[in-house]
Amino acid sequence: IWSNVAFQAYEGGRVPSMAPLGTIGHGIGYALAAALARPGSRVAWVVGDGSFGFHAMELDTAARFDLPIVTVVMNNQGWSAGWIPLGVRHYERLAPGFDGEGELVERPEDLRPALERAFALGKPAIVNVLVEPAAEYFPGRYLGTAE
Repeated sequence: IWSNVAFQAYEGGRVPSMAPLGTIGHGIGYALAAALARPGSRVAWVVGDGSFGFHAMELDTAARFDLPIVTVVMNNQGWSAGWIPLGVRHYERLAPGFDGEGELVERPEDLRPALERAFALGKPAIVNVLVEPAAEYFPGRYLGTAE
């Protein structure tokens, strides 16, 4: 749910989400399905570093089926719920194990070029984006709340 406010859909069905539930792990399933359903389309999934720790091995599925999925890890070095620090993990280094490539992004201005390079590969890619650990974000503010 953290990334929902950053995407603009130009057609229906282009930004699937579990919001406001934010269920851990649904993103990779959506990405695999989208890549299978729309060959040749740019497919990315945005995942937090905590959730990626649970689901990184699904990139093996992407590699086995030649699905050029771009994984964008929003790496705030911890679990936001209750704040459990994880430390910096270099998830981009996993990509070669899945016949892909990875890149670490440390500055906002480097994100767009990194994404363009990842999409141009035509194979699984990981863009590991370091974000401020202390940044506060309240999804309900943007997605609405239940009374």
